[in-house]
Amino acid sequence: MCNKGICFFVKKALLTAFSVLCLLPVGFAVVQALQYGGQFSFRQFEEILLYRKEFFAWFWNSVLYATAILAIQLPLSALAGYAFAQSRGRLMGAVFTLYIFVMILPFQATLVPQYLALHRMGCSNTPWAVILPNAVGAFGPVLIAQYIRGIDPDILNAARSEGATEWQIFLRFILPMCRPAFTALAVLSFFMNWSCIDQVLLFVQDSRLSTLALELSGQHFGPVRYAADVVYAILPLLVYCSCREGLERGICLSNIL
Repeated sequence: MCNKGICFFVKKALLTAFSVLCLLPVGFAVVQALQYGGQFSFRQFEEILLYRKEFFAWFWNSVLYATAILAIQLPLSALAGYAFAQSRGRLMGAVFTLYIFVMILPFQATLVPQYLALHRMGCSNTPWAVILPNAVGAFGPVLIAQYIRGIDPDILNAARSEGATEWQIFLRFILPMCRPAFTALAVLSFFMNWSCIDQVLLFVQDSRLSTLALELSGQHFGPVRYAADVVYAILPLLVYCSCREGLERGICLSNIL
């Protein structure tokens, strides 16, 4: 009993210390954002929100990219995931394995093919250069397929025995039952695309099409960069707080992370 108590205390202490270390950069940014000239002040937020027009231009670019990617990614992932989950042939199994392989590839491995494809499509230096590569990724179909495979097949077979078509099953059963998976995919995709830097840096040359994440990684905002960091983090925090339960449930039931 004593050993169990000691182990529990050690684990709790380690987790607490790790949590504090993770929160230190956040706390440092907030403290620095509330200072100006060595004194407590909201001057940084005032300058960012009232006098830096480019901040809002890049902010809305980030919102546009993230929402446009989701608008394309969610329906494509739902359709592809359902097809993978319901197909038992070797060909679809090989394609699914290929999807998993593509999912774990680093961005640098597909950089040149992406650049050449976007250039030939005439999408270079346009918002589509950021939207298309992220909207057709392999993560979404794999996540949805894993979730659908966890659904009791007797439910779908019963619907088929009643004369329901695959489209009716997909629309009336799969979509409502997969809401946690869609929530998880939407939140994770939003986080990844909200902090998108690589595609914007390499495929977009027009600074008017840049994202807030890319500009914050440089020195553009100078002495008010900490306030910009804090404002930048508010939207993802709100998304996480509002979708936390669905995110956790979707990840757990998908058995993918």
